[in-house]
Amino acid sequence: MEHWNRVDVDRLVGRCWDFCFQPSSGRAGGILVLWKSLLGTFQVSFQSNQCIIGTLRRSGSLAWDIAVVYADNNMYGRRQLWEDISNHLSTTLPHVVGGDFNCILDHGEKKGGKPFLYSQSAGEMGDFMAANDLVDPGFSGPSFTWTNNKDARSRIFSRLDRFLVSSSILEEYQELWVVHLTRLASNHCPILCSFNVGGRKTSSNWIKFEDVWTTFPRAWQIVAEKWNVLDSGTEAAKLQRKCSRSLKALFFWSRNKMDRMNRLKEDLYEEIRILQELECSPSGLTEVQSETLRYKVQLLKSTLARITTWWGQRAKVRWIEEGDENTHFFHMVASARRRGNAIEYLTHLDGRPTIDQTEIMSIVHGFFAKKWQNTPITVSGWPSLDAQVDCLDRNAGMLEGEITREEVWGAVRSLGPNPAPGRDGITASFFKAFWEIVGDLVSSACLEFFSTGNMEPSWKETVVVLLPKVKNPTHPSNFRPISLCQTIYKIVAKILVNRLKGILPGLISEEQAAFVHGRSISDHYLLGQEVMNKFKTSKAAKGWMAMKVDMEQAYDKMSWHTLELVLLKMGFPQTFCSWVLNCVSAPRFTISVNGMLTDGISADCGFRQGCPLSPYLFILCSELLSLHFQQNYRDLGATIPNTRKLLTILEDYCSWTGQRINRNKSAILFSKRVQSSTKHRLARLAGCRKVEEMDYLGIKFVMCRLTKADFGPLLLKLHNYTLAWGTRHLSLKIFRRFLWEHDPNQKSLHYAAWGNLTRPRHLGGLGFHASRNWIGPLRARITWDFLCKPGGLFQRCMRHKYGAWPWGQDRNRGDSIEDIDGCLVEEFINPGMEWNRPKLLQCFGTPLVDRICEVRIWANADRDSLELITCPVGPSVSSICYNSQFHGKSYPAYVFFKIGLRPRERIFWWRVSKDLLPTFMWLHRRRLGAATTCPIECNQLEDLDHITTQCQQLKNILLRLDAWGFPTPSFSSLEELMQHLKIGSRWAKLYCAAVFHSWGNRNAIRHGKTVIPCTTLAARVLGSTSQCFFPLYREQRVTRQSSGLFHSPSWCPPLLVG
Repeated sequence: MEHWNRVDVDRLVGRCWDFCFQPSSGRAGGILVLWKSLLGTFQVSFQSNQCIIGTLRRSGSLAWDIAVVYADNNMYGRRQLWEDISNHLSTTLPHVVGGDFNCILDHGEKKGGKPFLYSQSAGEMGDFMAANDLVDPGFSGPSFTWTNNKDARSRIFSRLDRFLVSSSILEEYQELWVVHLTRLASNHCPILCSFNVGGRKTSSNWIKFEDVWTTFPRAWQIVAEKWNVLDSGTEAAKLQRKCSRSLKALFFWSRNKMDRMNRLKEDLYEEIRILQELECSPSGLTEVQSETLRYKVQLLKSTLARITTWWGQRAKVRWIEEGDENTHFFHMVASARRRGNAIEYLTHLDGRPTIDQTEIMSIVHGFFAKKWQNTPITVSGWPSLDAQVDCLDRNAGMLEGEITREEVWGAVRSLGPNPAPGRDGITASFFKAFWEIVGDLVSSACLEFFSTGNMEPSWKETVVVLLPKVKNPTHPSNFRPISLCQTIYKIVAKILVNRLKGILPGLISEEQAAFVHGRSISDHYLLGQEVMNKFKTSKAAKGWMAMKVDMEQAYDKMSWHTLELVLLKMGFPQTFCSWVLNCVSAPRFTISVNGMLTDGISADCGFRQGCPLSPYLFILCSELLSLHFQQNYRDLGATIPNTRKLLTILEDYCSWTGQRINRNKSAILFSKRVQSSTKHRLARLAGCRKVEEMDYLGIKFVMCRLTKADFGPLLLKLHNYTLAWGTRHLSLKIFRRFLWEHDPNQKSLHYAAWGNLTRPRHLGGLGFHASRNWIGPLRARITWDFLCKPGGLFQRCMRHKYGAWPWGQDRNRGDSIEDIDGCLVEEFINPGMEWNRPKLLQCFGTPLVDRICEVRIWANADRDSLELITCPVGPSVSSICYNSQFHGKSYPAYVFFKIGLRPRERIFWWRVSKDLLPTFMWLHRRRLGAATTCPIECNQLEDLDHITTQCQQLKNILLRLDAWGFPTPSFSSLEELMQHLKIGSRWAKLYCAAVFHSWGNRNAIRHGKTVIPCTTLAARVLGSTSQCFFPLYREQRVTRQSSGLFHSPSWCPPLLVG
């Protein structure tokens, strides 16, 4: 496109369209933007040879920033594009960026040609997206948008074209569609982005318990009333009816309550603002107005805490600290979860695509109904399980012992704080919050099951949610079915798990590490690395081969009859077998598709992913495979007989359990000595892909040194997280900017070195962990396990290669450890209980021998054993080694981390103790400012002593607190304050909060912002520390609490709004 005018546009689309045109540059194409003038306007704000940026305005107040892109095919040219878009997109308007980016972000966006490597180019585009809050909303249609149109062998496909939208658009338009259309006259696919206001409307009768209900006293009354209604039948049946009755009553009582809370929040903000303006006036507030203000603030804080709880339950964020009040963050995460789990597009068995909701539900129902049908199994040829019988004979009493009410309550407490509810809608939060009301019946229902061995059928009604395993899934097999079991069922399963997992180490072969207490999968990874090293260096004539076997839907196809036979042959007590089989068998599934539930499916096989028992039962059944290898397969080498024997064992295991090998995901790897013809022949025989590298436990196994490109998938995964979290760069600068820079677009002072921040808190740091400091401690854990667990699989294998002493790296290169390998101390001692110096000199140097001979030998001493130098209760070996890297005296200001301050207050006081606060005197000493006196007109030099003990504003705040009945001592200097500060002092938390708020108001005065009256500051201080003086309401003890939530019904501090 060299030039376009009005005539060309009219001929193309008609006269009702306006346009903007960017001519082509060189071999690159141009950019043409069209918009229908009757629907809106598009005002161009920036234009270059790579993009056109402008603001699209429609009728009303709707305005979006739009950037149309034709990116340079060179990484250095695209850098200017990222900078142009970042500089010209509005920070307040939603934005859409779309076009040809000439860049791909992961290996799934390319097919053919050179393999994708996560490069600097992809990283820079990811940084650009994170910095501008841009998200790829996904797509439907062909996976690739560009092809080079060459012959089949040389053809390359890539996804170069895409739409990126801001997170606020995804939040508002849940039904946002990006479709890759059919490619016809170009080597690019046209892409279409369409919006539907409000998103898909779905309805379901699935009522779920809301944690926010527990914050209302009325909820307690409702549950108590409904629980006291008399019911007949078994304890389990009564429990189900009472739970259902209570949940429905709570639901109808709370209808529209969330909308009312949002409206109430806005109204309260406005009313409090008006009252606080009156408080700042000369006349102040009357007594009635003061009482009104206190009541409004209390109501606002309670409302904010409830809204946070409501959104926090939907976000299901586990890594963020409990008590965080970032409601907007929770809202965005919840919206992202809802969109990510939506099924927009599926294909029929004949390949026809559909977006119809009814057809999608029918496809999903039919697929899983067929998958959960039972597969006949055989019971002949099973390996011997006699060794497991001996272990169970010693533990039978523990497995089938009497279940107590305390054990039931322990299982309830062990459940997560906010797991997804099952079909009955009841969460663990319901039982925990109302245990005083419901506890007796819950315990009775569980004990009834353990006494009769018959489970209430309704307990096993399960909702299945489908989580995508790949990007843009198009078939039900691309989803992972996660079962949302009912909470009462989880309680029973947890009790069985607690009894079972203690004996698993004696039942499960050492080749299985996951879910077995005392074993570590990191040992298996290290063994795998040693195997790869053997593949690289071995000169064996046969060569070596390794096969990675993937079982197709392993949990869903496991036979219940296999489980029953395994439990009986291993010697599990009959009672315990009955409990387990009653839990596992005959569940009924309903699948959730976009919020709608399908018809029920009665399963005939499979373990539920989401049931606490499933992983433990699966590894019990998988023990058949381990034992089959141990008892019937000892040969090594990449030969046809060995391959056939391996396949026979796998086929036997599948016939015993109902499993099926997924040959598309399985792979086979050969050592360097295996001939190419043999590799192809064995790969065809196994029916697997022949690969040069293999992933195991998420780690890449290769037969050469890892390069930068091998870590591309890891960097890509981290970048995907940063896109969600909004982080700019993966470097230590992130943490420093987080601490010191309030505005990411402006530079600011870095007050402390990174090394000081990573020191432990008790030694004057902030306790941040530096990854490089963990290398040695993690190695120390491996070494300690090597010494203390000589019988382990990893230890035995390593001992054969490296010897029994792990410090071999300290010896000079070329020295052999054969002289001392396997030696005992007693071999260096003469019969007269003296050191044999000549023999010691054969193995050690003279300095070390001199030190050894200084050690006194005791004739009657017990046998030596290894012990840690320091072994405090609780910390792991890695933690002990990590802390041993830091030295120094205990830091006096560590008390600030112990007196219960809020996070911001703790950081503030840490900076005070380190003299890192930018007071006027601090800035003056560094020639960063001329002023030296306090900006609050105290007429005193502003240093740390002044702001912490002498500032007039601080004194006024403390006087107001004293008048309200909360006295605090006075001090003349910071040093005197530090001497009197003690953990547990009632005044300590109050005084520290007062200094923090005084400093915040000083900064507001310094920068010309709104000044807060001292009365309001004192009220805010007391509000932030209220949990120190007033007890929590009973109904709020298990919900997410606002850090400033005031609980006193008699007094509440005013809150500054705005």
